[in-house]
Formats: sequence, C-alpha cells, structure tokens
Amino acid sequence: MGRQIEAIITHFSHQHHLHLTNPQPTRICSACKQTLETEPSYTCRSPSCTTFSLHLKCSQLPCSITHPFHHSHPLSLLPKPQNPNGVFTCNACGNHGDGFAYNCKECGVSIHVVCATLPLCLSHRSHVHQLNLVFGSPYGNGNGNGFSCDICGVIEGSGKCWLYGCGLCGFDAHLSCATTSKPQHNLFLNQINQRDQICQAVMMAYGGNNVNNRLLQHIGGGGGGNMNNQILQAILGGGGGCGGGGSNQLLQALMGGGGDGVGGLDLSSVLGNVGDFGGLMGGFGF
Repeated sequence: MGRQIEAIITHFSHQHHLHLTNPQPTRICSACKQTLETEPSYTCRSPSCTTFSLHLKCSQLPCSITHPFHHSHPLSLLPKPQNPNGVFTCNACGNHGDGFAYNCKECGVSIHVVCATLPLCLSHRSHVHQLNLVFGSPYGNGNGNGFSCDICGVIEGSGKCWLYGCGLCGFDAHLSCATTSKPQHNLFLNQINQRDQICQAVMMAYGGNNVNNRLLQHIGGGGGGNMNNQILQAILGGGGGCGGGGSNQLLQALMGGGGDGVGGLDLSSVLGNVGDFGGLMGGFGF
C-alpha cells in the first residue's frame, strides 16, 4: 500500500505549511529545480513566500541515504548548499546547483537529488545491452581521460563525471543522454546499426580492447603524427569518396597508420555504401 497523500504537510526544509496543488507549468521545484508542469506539487501559500514548491516525490525524499558512490558515510539531504555563494558542484554530473543536495560534509561530497536517485542500470534504444551506472571514466578516473558519448558524440574530458556504460562493448553515454526520452542527433540514431558494425569490426582488429579509449588516445596525438590532419584528409576525399578508399584511409588514420599492426585492414565489406560516413563517425565524437 502506497504512502497516503495529504492535502497539507510540513517539511523540514521550509517554515510554512505546504498545500497540495495541481501541476503548475510556470513554477520550479525548489528541490530538483525542474518544472512542475506534469506532476502534483506542494506549494507555500504564505504571502511572504511565493516561490517555494516541491514535487510530490521530492517532498518524500529520505533525509539520509547510503549510495554506492560513497560507501564511507551516509549522505544527508540539505535544502540549501553549505557554500558561502549558495552554489555547489555536483560530484555526479559536474554541473552547479542551488537546490537540494545529498551531502557528506566530512568528505565534501554533494550530489543533485536527481543524480542521487538515478537507477543503477537502464535500457536505451541506442544500444542492445543494458547500461550500468559508472562512477567516473573507465579510462582513468580523475586523470583527465574522459569519454566520447556514443549517443550525442560530445566528449566529456574531465574523467570525473558519472556515465552509463556497457563494459562489454565500450559503449558510453552522458547521464542526460541516457535518461532523456528525446532523440539525440537523429542521423546518428537512424544509422546506429551501421555504426555498431563499424565499431565491432574495429574492436576485432584491436583484439577486443576498448575502442573508445584507443580512439581518444589517437585523436589526442598518442597514435603518432598529426592524427587530426590525417582524419580530416581521409574524410575530405583523400581516396575517392566515403564509400571506398576514403573510408579505409580514415580507419588507417584512426589506427595510427598501421602502428598497431592493423593499418592495412580492409573493412569495405562492413562499410558497404555508407552515404554519410562523417555522420556515422559522429558516434565516435568527431
């Protein structure tokens, strides 16, 4: 049996009574900082307080939680950041916040309530396997080794932010990309099957090592020579179009010109007649 919904409540975060209200598209939840347009909320009706509102679910957040990200101590729910400027930086997504946060004062950990309540695993239409919540880049947490989001193609460079990933395939995604219902980069999503075939072929060439980390190293210069220029030359027509020699040159550039012993790999049987190879490679962050 679910928790009873009361018409009027008191909440530890606010000095006035809060009244149950229908969805209000123009108001913002004081806890999660998202709009109240689709869910019931509790709102302060005091004339001296015209902005305080809470989603029904946010009003029921526990005052203390344990989280696998921070095993050492429980995290306490704070209605206001403890920093003098009234803003905190979320250890999960890296963004600033001024709403409620789960906090460990001793360790300086602060997490948005939305991030703290993310599921530990989920499914996304862009990948065949389940995605697991990962508390930092799998390519060197905190050492500047970020990841390329395989949904939107944007690189997260700090290596400190959480992500959703498939360790089996090296598939990585921003928290926001994995949890949103809105399409990201329609071209990439429409051609995801072709992109996955390319990814699998390259992974086989590397003997199963994680392709995202290798690609990021090469793009950053770790593969020898000016990799960015080689990639641009391959994309812009160094070998007669994107469906034949040009795509092979691009793959050779990505692999370091054969430095890993696979520079001569011919993936034409996998690539086929891909009309927009640049669009497909957008999934790798280019």
